[in-house]
Amino acid sequence: MIRMIGPAYMAISVVCPVESIRVTDGIPTLVLASSVPADDPRRVEAQALFDAWDWSPTAETARQNLRDRIAAKATFATATDDRAKAWRAIVSLLIDELNASRGWIMAFKAAVAAATTLADLKTRVAALSNLPDRTLTQAKAAFAAKIDGGTVD
Repeated sequence: MIRMIGPAYMAISVVCPVESIRVTDGIPTLVLASSVPADDPRRVEAQALFDAWDWSPTAETARQNLRDRIAAKATFATATDDRAKAWRAIVSLLIDELNASRGWIMAFKAAVAAATTLADLKTRVAALSNLPDRTLTQAKAAFAAKIDGGTVD
């Protein structure tokens, strides 16, 4: 319940100033700021929002997941700490490998399309460059190059 008060407080305070949200015997109670007149329509709107708030653990989990997703996207896109750079370097390496594989597939398709006989197809496919296995040492070196190159800052 306590974890849920912060998001409720923030959402409701957009509508009307909130003094606090108190919990007594597990029941939350909204206390609006005394500076808001009793006849102010914002009080009704804030109370309606409070009454409609889903206090269930399932709803809180969903709200937390949404906050985590927003933070993850922001971290990946703009953060400059070491972990964010590491993640961007890894994703960049994966993109490089995917593009190399796609390039080979496109070359293979072109070879198949251009071949006029089975023997011609064999010759064309044999002429394609190989895609050798990558080693952990190569992956570490490529990772270091991405970081050192500043392309993932």
